[in-house]
Amino acid sequence: MDAPQIQYVRTTDGVSIAYYSMGRGIPFVATSELQWAHLNHTLSFREFHRSRTGGGVGRGMQVVRYDARGTGLSDKSAVDFSLEAQTRDLEAVLEAVGLDRFVLFGRTLGSPFAIAYAALHSERVSQLVLANPHARTRDLRPAFESVGMQIHDEMTYAQWESYARVVASHAVGFSRSDAAEQVGKYYRDSMTPASFRAFLAWRDIVDVTDLLPLIRVPTLVLSRRSDVRPQLELEVAAAIDKSILVSNEALDPSGRWLDAETQAIEEFLGIRHIAADEAGRSIEGNTSVSLTTRETEVLALLVAGQSNREIAATLVLSERTVARHIANIYEKTGAHGRAEITAYALRHRLA
Repeated sequence: MDAPQIQYVRTTDGVSIAYYSMGRGIPFVATSELQWAHLNHTLSFREFHRSRTGGGVGRGMQVVRYDARGTGLSDKSAVDFSLEAQTRDLEAVLEAVGLDRFVLFGRTLGSPFAIAYAALHSERVSQLVLANPHARTRDLRPAFESVGMQIHDEMTYAQWESYARVVASHAVGFSRSDAAEQVGKYYRDSMTPASFRAFLAWRDIVDVTDLLPLIRVPTLVLSRRSDVRPQLELEVAAAIDKSILVSNEALDPSGRWLDAETQAIEEFLGIRHIAADEAGRSIEGNTSVSLTTRETEVLALLVAGQSNREIAATLVLSERTVARHIANIYEKTGAHGRAEITAYALRHRLA
């Protein structure tokens, strides 16, 4: 698979943001993970698309990723990590790509912003996927500080280089010097001492707990059972109405992406794959079918999560008529259930 083409866009306050969009299908937007974020490398999750080995998330999707300000290939002199600044970063990318409605994905340090955006902009988020999320980043502070080194205001580049190398050695194991050197380079390239200090300040104050009950979009929460870290994602899942929690065993709770997590996301989004040499019809590969104007209206409300009764009230129809339209939509598209019809609508920009 070819490397994604990285492009740049400016935010409303003039910050240059690096991003890419690749693939076709359901728009799937991944928030920046902030700490050590860099579009040119993703250590534990090779890319948010199908890699040459077939792993990772991205089949049947238009995957959009970006580096938040202060990180990676974006302007690292802008070191504001507030939710307002992160919103400006994301919305600049969405405008550049031309997305009005999309699946939002937040992983680890990218989860608080994903939670906030989904709660406050539900009209744009069709579904929310959270992997090992948390509402208060300060709850992770013991893990951050376990390395035993502290960053200071007057840190030179050489000291920053040493700091990154020690953190990397702690992450990959002190006996793996070659790997630590490579990872340490990634860390150095991802942030500057100034942006890292700004991140630490943001980490200690961000708290989106009060926004969790405001989320009304379908939500999948991925959890990894572990005895060595607090499972903060359980609190997140419990506070989001009707969220789906999928928990997996992992020897390394913060390590590489699991095939089971890919499967959970694809099932949640209604992505079904049928190989071309297997006679059959795939929702993933379907071309757009001809829906009537009324069926398109019903489809949009169905994807928005309205019940048959709510759709009937909105369109001033009987519930029987709405049920007939929905049956016709399912028959024409070949979808089975709301997850697949939502996937179809997003793929063909009908919702």
